[in-house]
Order: sequence, then C-alpha cells, then structure tokens
Amino acid sequence: VMRLAFAVQVICEPDILIIDEALSVGDFFFQQKCLGHIRELCNKGMTLLFVSHDMGTVRDICNRAIYLRKGEKRFDGNAMDAIRKYISEKNNPIDPEKPPQTNSVTDLSKKVNSKETILKDAIWSAKETWDEKEPGRLLAIAIYNSNHQPMSSCSIGETMTIAVAYQIKPKVEADISVGLKNKFDQYCTITGSRQLNKTLPQTSDSNEIIVFSLSMEMLLEAGNYSIVITLGKSTKPNSGSRFDQAPPLGPITVTWDYENETAPFLGQVGLPTSCEFEFIKP
Repeated sequence: VMRLAFAVQVICEPDILIIDEALSVGDFFFQQKCLGHIRELCNKGMTLLFVSHDMGTVRDICNRAIYLRKGEKRFDGNAMDAIRKYISEKNNPIDPEKPPQTNSVTDLSKKVNSKETILKDAIWSAKETWDEKEPGRLLAIAIYNSNHQPMSSCSIGETMTIAVAYQIKPKVEADISVGLKNKFDQYCTITGSRQLNKTLPQTSDSNEIIVFSLSMEMLLEAGNYSIVITLGKSTKPNSGSRFDQAPPLGPITVTWDYENETAPFLGQVGLPTSCEFEFIKP
C-alpha cells in the first residue's frame, strides 16, 4: 500500500510534497528508491515537508527544520542547528549489548572463508544453474564481523569481511568489485581486487570454487547500507565488462550511541587521521 501511495504522489512531480514518517514502514531497498527520487525532485525545485525522527535524512535533504517536543515548537531554523538541539535534549540509556569497537583490520588468513562455511552462512546464493555461455558466475556471498560470525550490523569502526565464492572458466581473467550504497542509493565507495592490486587466480576446472575475501573498516556514520558485488573484467582503469552481479544485499546497519558516547568522527565518513600537541617554550 505504501509503495503504491508514494508512487501515485510523486509520478506527477508535485510542487509540494508532504511525507509524515511514511518511509519508515517500507523495507530498506524501498526507502533507497524513494529517497533517491525525492532528492531528484528537490533538485528540480519541489518544496518538501518531511516529518521524521531520522536525523541523517533530515540533514541530507532539508535546509530548514522545526523541532517539536511534546507538541511545542522548540526550534525553527537551520536544519543542523535543529538536529543538534534535538540530540542534546534526548536522553537515551547506553545499550549494554552494543558490541565493542575495533579499529584494526584482522589478518585475512584468520577469516572463516572455506567454501562450505560460505555456502552455509550465505546472505545470498545463486539459484539457477550456470549458463556455460558466461565466462564466470557468483556462487554465494557471506558477511562476517571481526569475530568471524555472520553479521548484519556493526558499530562504527568495526571490521566487516565480505567472502565471495565464485566460479570461472579456465584461463579467464576476472576482477571482483564491492560497492557500498547509502540510503539514497548512492555509492559511498567501490573497491575490490583491482583497486587493491590483487590478481584473482585462474582455474583449470570450471567446477572449481574460488573464495575471495575483502575486509573493510566501517568508518561510516550510523545508518543502513546495501552491498553490491560484481564479477567482471577490467578493460579500462576504472571500468570494465560484467560477467555476473548479485542483487543489492542488506541492509547492513552501522550503529552508534551518539548521545552517550563520543563518536570517532562526525559526518558521513571517517578518514584516516592523526594529531599531536607540542609545547613551545617562550
């Protein structure tokens, strides 16, 4: 019902669109499509009245915000100032079950990446038989946390490992790319074997299963993300042909208690940084 209602309202490209927590009832991939389309409409000049508790979305698509508390207006002005006031006045308890943060990528050799384990833990696996006309195919994809357990959520800075089981025809060169999309269906990053200067092994038997593992520190703001895995061959430095691609996987939820713990960074992404203090004597 919500998909239909949203489609009916936006297909005519309205001058004013009012959304009152409507997107919260849809699944993540529905929200991705909706928010991406809303941003396009806003760029064309549409006026949006957006009611939500999702501060990240308010920040990204609104330039003015009205903060209501128990039906009373507490703030009216710049969206970021409203968000700061909203967060400062909330008082949620610390979640004792929140997993500990880690800031190091563990050795890939310690990952649980046997083909049997990946097939058992797969978040996605191929359903149809392999079309022998294709040079290769993705077989299964599993996602693990730093404790080698299947995961769907993590804290900011934790390490996520994506294990990909695939098959390739003999003497065929291939690359695997891993794309991470935000709630607006925009790529936050795309990386993979080519960007990391890793050559995928060739095989002498089409039935042989090869496992590719990639570890990534999730230095992203709290929120939901999807993952896109592609098997293909690079033909240019930043493009190529595609052999196979899994549907968007997820959502992967990145969490943080912003109100009670100092975040490692504020904003959409965290960059590798360092700092120091130095005393200068007069």
